[in-house]
Amino acid sequence: MKVITNFYEKKRKKRMQFERNMLKQLSLSKINKDVQLTFMPFLNSSLLMQEDLENICVDLAIEAYLIGAEFSKFGYYGEEREVVRRRSTNEENILISTLFDYWRFWNANNTPMEDSIWIACESFISKWWSEGFELGQKRRRLRLQ
Repeated sequence: MKVITNFYEKKRKKRMQFERNMLKQLSLSKINKDVQLTFMPFLNSSLLMQEDLENICVDLAIEAYLIGAEFSKFGYYGEEREVVRRRSTNEENILISTLFDYWRFWNANNTPMEDSIWIACESFISKWWSEGFELGQKRRRLRLQ
């Protein structure tokens, strides 16, 4: 008898294992501190509980971290950081706009702070993408994939 291998399933398992290993290096307290620092001016004017807003920020920070880690393989193979960042622009922009829309929806006074909320969301997602990229590259160099 022959063994039939499903390569898509094997690829999915390998990716899940890589993400699990990357998440072991991530500190939730570090993300929570960053949420507090980045979004503190906007937390007081929100209509939603502070805890709920922090949770969505943490979720999107984890997503950005994993996207950065996933794209770190291109940096490992010699591409410049900015070239890799342009490669992942679509995924990063989706996270930024999701976070921005969430903040805009739950913000009591929408118009005056929209630009600063956008900048805060952009820098927040960018920081966690970079964190994932750096640690992903480090893991690949150490062959800990």
